[in-house]
Amino acid sequence: MRPAPRRVVLIGSMGSGKSTVGPVLADLLGWAFADADAELEREAGQSVADVFAAEGEAGFRRREAATMRRLLERDGLVVASGGGWAAQAEAWEALDADTRTVWLRVGPSVAHRRVREDAGRARPLVSGPDPFGTVERLIQARAPWYGRADLVLETDDAGPREIAERIARTMKETP
Repeated sequence: MRPAPRRVVLIGSMGSGKSTVGPVLADLLGWAFADADAELEREAGQSVADVFAAEGEAGFRRREAATMRRLLERDGLVVASGGGWAAQAEAWEALDADTRTVWLRVGPSVAHRRVREDAGRARPLVSGPDPFGTVERLIQARAPWYGRADLVLETDDAGPREIAERIARTMKETP
């Protein structure tokens, strides 16, 4: 039997709701919340877009992995991971038995709409000429990795509170 969860990592595509659901879930559990991209920006002293521009995706992924390793040392924490973090083998190696992973699964059209509506956040991987196609390709490519999650929830037609309540309920039912 697995130990009781001491942290939850939300994974999924950009636009799946990780950064929106995370604080609601943390509040329900009485835990803290951390957004991995915001932590990375704080640590780097620059935006994700600037890290991408200066260091490329490989440099960004190294920073992201280091940020997540530090976050995963904390107990009583809900983490919104970056969309590509869980698509790295090292990500899954960094998880221990008392960390629960939840894939917030979203369809490409909903993800694209949410990303477009979140104009205040730069998304380097979808800044090219075909953002919808890029979102669709990323979701398809990463789905096998995301599918490793302990829990999978559809987010297209559910609000943040409903999703957070479902996660909290599941955690109480099955340690």
